[in-house]
Amino acid sequence: MKVSKAAKVEAAVAMAMVTAGVNAGKPPKPPREEVPDPTGLVVSATTEDSITLEWTSGVGSTAGFIVAYNEGTTYPKSNLRGATLIEVGNVERYTLPNLQTDQIYSFRVCAVGSDGKRSSGVTVQGTTLEFGGPPMEWELLGIRYDPPES
Repeated sequence: MKVSKAAKVEAAVAMAMVTAGVNAGKPPKPPREEVPDPTGLVVSATTEDSITLEWTSGVGSTAGFIVAYNEGTTYPKSNLRGATLIEVGNVERYTLPNLQTDQIYSFRVCAVGSDGKRSSGVTVQGTTLEFGGPPMEWELLGIRYDPPES
């Protein structure tokens, strides 16, 4: 029995559709929505015992953010294992209190989607101030003091 070229093409298309799940009664899976990383992460303020971070939410739906940090120059891993984690909610600014004086901290801020998935995150480092902080400028009875530039 000879099979026509059209029948062969039709059979190949039917097989491809079954393989793809079209005829298997399963709806196609929606594409996985990636959680966008925040952008513009900066250390916006430091004191002797706190560091303030600011960022902008990425494009897309973000339900909140996680701030991960390590003491020292090693950034938290993208899986966040071994880091101190703080769920900060859906904000774009967070101050970490009760840090050590004159210490470098390495941060990773990750966005969290409504489905619980998180972005790989962006990183930045900051250093708390030395005890006493920087000298301040002042003026008293017409005498002005401006600290030297560092």
